[in-house]
Amino acid sequence: MRLSTQKKIAAIFAISALVALASCSTTIVGSTDTTTSDNVDVTIALPVGTVKELLTNIVQATNGLGDAVASGDNKTAQSRLSDVLANWEVLKPMVKDSSLDIYADIERMIGLITTAVERKRPADADKALRYLPLIVAAMDALQKGI
Repeated sequence: MRLSTQKKIAAIFAISALVALASCSTTIVGSTDTTTSDNVDVTIALPVGTVKELLTNIVQATNGLGDAVASGDNKTAQSRLSDVLANWEVLKPMVKDSSLDIYADIERMIGLITTAVERKRPADADKALRYLPLIVAAMDALQKGI
């Protein structure tokens, strides 16, 4: 049985790929012990407040985020994203348990903010900043029963 030229090339390529992958292994020199003798206590303070206060915190953290992303200020962008996500974690159950129908809207804006930072899309942060105050205003109107 004779192999065609195309099958021979494919077989050679496959064998070469396996050899190349096998040669790319990582060699660790020295100790691999990653334990430390010091105990470190980490405390993360979650924000507190009403639904409106937490939403306002998110708006404030989003303000200027697009500029930080556009200028490549990754440290500021990541810090603001962390603030937004911390507020959202506290806000989620509050909005779900309320009679307000704004959960999906807020979640969409949090997605835009996250995408802005993770995928370097400053326009997404600017879009979220444009709509978040509208959500706060709608929430006020819903709470008043207007």
